[in-house]
Amino acid sequence: MSKKYIFLCIFLVVSLVGCDFLEKDGDNEPEPDPVLISYEKLTNPSISVVTIDFLLDKTGLFNDKVLQNGTEFSVDVYQVVYKTTYKGAEKQVSGACIIPGTAEPLPVLSYQHGTILHNKDAPSQYKDLFDMPLEVALNIVIASCGYVCAAPDYIGYGTDGSSLHPYHHADSLATSCIDMLRAVKEMCAELGVSIKNEYYLTGYSEGGFATLAVQKKIEAGFAAEFPLIAVSAGAGAYNLLDTARDFLSRPIIDAPVFACFLFVAYRGHYGWDRAYSSVFREPYSSRMKSGLFSGSYTLSYVEGQLTNSTDDLFKADFLSDFNGSGEQTLKDALRENKLHKGWTPSAPLRLYHGTADRTVPAFNSEDAENAFISSGAADVRYFSFPGLGHGASIIPWVIATMQWFLSF
Repeated sequence: MSKKYIFLCIFLVVSLVGCDFLEKDGDNEPEPDPVLISYEKLTNPSISVVTIDFLLDKTGLFNDKVLQNGTEFSVDVYQVVYKTTYKGAEKQVSGACIIPGTAEPLPVLSYQHGTILHNKDAPSQYKDLFDMPLEVALNIVIASCGYVCAAPDYIGYGTDGSSLHPYHHADSLATSCIDMLRAVKEMCAELGVSIKNEYYLTGYSEGGFATLAVQKKIEAGFAAEFPLIAVSAGAGAYNLLDTARDFLSRPIIDAPVFACFLFVAYRGHYGWDRAYSSVFREPYSSRMKSGLFSGSYTLSYVEGQLTNSTDDLFKADFLSDFNGSGEQTLKDALRENKLHKGWTPSAPLRLYHGTADRTVPAFNSEDAENAFISSGAADVRYFSFPGLGHGASIIPWVIATMQWFLSF
């Protein structure tokens, strides 16, 4: 077997993570303005079902054939460029849309990707089967099962690669994802692709967080425009404040890149006039100041530029203040972006999490389920993967999600 096939066969093993909305009456939603700017077909020829199933079989991870039994269409990948709004201004962003080769009308699935740092990993940066963002591979499989897949890059990636991604800022993520759905709807109309007025949402890690943000915003103001059939969120940090407290109380942080990226992104989004050296020790503060999270470096490279030691990474005063009664500005931002409570999901929602996850602790999904049920949600369930960590839970999440979605 060629090295290219061997490389591609492991694409689903690699971590897919890297890793208060305005209330409106859904029956009186305003007609949205057009957002589509352009689109380009990136596949020639189409990716066949035989190829997709061959690659799935070669991973050796799907012996129960859940995905293989669902695939039935060839697919094409498109790059989509569209308009969204960020901090009150219009912005041009992008994403990938994967369209099955069939004339029958199909539902639309919005896939929110996990944490990435390098722009080359954005979904719209697909080149070919041997040079594509890893999560596009999963979208190709899902689309073959009978969904038009929308995979937004998010603000800060793709055509907007020069901007700083507003990592874990709920409303910004939701807005860019919803506008991607509008762009896909417009593109499908131009291409003559028939879609049902049925929508599914899913994502893992940052994608799980983004998925709940999208559900919350759709149900608050765009429920008639995007009727949600089912939502699956995997291992997201929905309770951001307690997740940060958990991280900063440990002597060793399993994934320091996420904690650092969060501060860098919030500093940029909220315009905090605060030196990195007030939070981070050297040499890490200088590395962040010089653009470690600029989008020019891969996740693995950035991880190598940080340390897992909490005391070596963070200033003692910062840790003392955060673990005490200080750092209220940061804590307020984390509270503002919480998704585990303060709203009641309407569409059926499934939460998935590994019980041994030290990257995003499982209490995030537990807290969300308890809060949603207490607030009156009719169809929310949390499913745990006993003994599995963040990366090891990805494949079980994929299988469980597709089994559930295909049941509709």
